[in-house]
This record gives sequence, C-alpha cells and structure tokens, in this order.
Amino acid sequence: MNDTDDFEQGGANSGVSDALTEADYTLALPPLVPAIINGVQSSIANLPPFITNGPVHLSEIDKDTTLAPNTLYVVDEVADLGSNRTISDIAIVAGKEVKVGSNVNLSNVVFASPDKVLLGSNNNVGAPGFCSSGFFNVYLFSLSDIEFGSNNNLRGVQIGGQGMLKLGSDVAGIEGIFAEVTGLIDYGSADTWTSCSGGLDSYFELPIIPNGLGPLALVQ
Repeated sequence: MNDTDDFEQGGANSGVSDALTEADYTLALPPLVPAIINGVQSSIANLPPFITNGPVHLSEIDKDTTLAPNTLYVVDEVADLGSNRTISDIAIVAGKEVKVGSNVNLSNVVFASPDKVLLGSNNNVGAPGFCSSGFFNVYLFSLSDIEFGSNNNLRGVQIGGQGMLKLGSDVAGIEGIFAEVTGLIDYGSADTWTSCSGGLDSYFELPIIPNGLGPLALVQ
C-alpha cells in the first residue's frame, strides 16, 4: 500500500508485527493489471502452463456451466461459479464480476476482471502442498476490489488490484501470499499467517525489492 497508515486490522492476529514493514517501494503489479487482462484474454501463451486450450468465448458463466480443464474462458458478462464444487486448471477473464460462492476448492486458476473479484466463505483457495511447486497456483487480478468472506484458506495466491483487498475474518491459513493493491488492505480477526521458505515465483510479473534483495512477498 502507499502508506502504512492505511493498514487496518482487527484483533487476535499473529505475525503482523513481523510481516508489516516500511520502506521506499513503488507498487509494480497494480499498474500492470490492464496489460495482464488484455494479454490473458488474447492468448494462452500469456498464461501459466496448466492452461493449454482456448480461448473459449461465452456470454456468461453460472453454477451449471461445464468447464473443461486446462481451458481459458473469455466471458462477456458475470462469471458466477457457484458453491460446493472443485475448480482447477481454469483461467477466466470476465467483462464483469468474477464470483465464487462457498465450499469451493480452487487450485491452478487465474481470475481476471475489470470489475470485482468476489470469493465467499469456507473456501480452499490454493492447493495443499503448494510450496513444493515453487510457484503461486492461484492468480487474482482486478481493476476494482478483491474481496473474501470468512473462514477461507489461502495457499500460494498472487493478487494484483487497483481497488481494495478485503481478506475477511477467521482465515484458517494465509500461506505464501503476494498482494499489491492501490486501495486499502482490510482483514478481520483471528487470522493465521505463514509462508514457504524461500518464497514463490510467479508466471506473471513479480515485483522485486529494490537493492537486489530478491522477490517481495507479503509473508516471507
């Protein structure tokens, strides 16, 4: 964020004093989000290697839409993925909101939108054992806000946005996360933070700490 005075938190959070640092740094990822969105929807060559097919153009996605694995979907309207399902090896670029309900398992996904990216509660966002891959496995990009509900697990997630990031409360694990947004970062109470030793690489732009100190991570 541009100013640590904009950093807000609730109570009962461990690790914040270690994770929150202040230094001269120019946000690099948020200005790149428009180019990432344009690049992703134009060619699978701009996507991680778990996407090998597409683009498939749809007017919208709802909870009953069948999604083929390893495929890029370019959606004109809202992409509403619903609840109680497993979604992996999918990239979605939507013209409006990308929405995930509750009790969803997400891994190897890319969600990008000029609108909000909204994830509800009780979701597993990212694959267990993600550290062994050395790469982030969930990518969320938005020209607006990115919001989570409560009781989510976040593992190996890269986030870039030009609005607010809201992480919610009672997050059972926030592990190996890189996030840059131009708005506020807001999370609630009773969250747990941890990381991968050595950090993670990205298939998209990963900003670098000045003075050659290596990849920047929110939790390292």
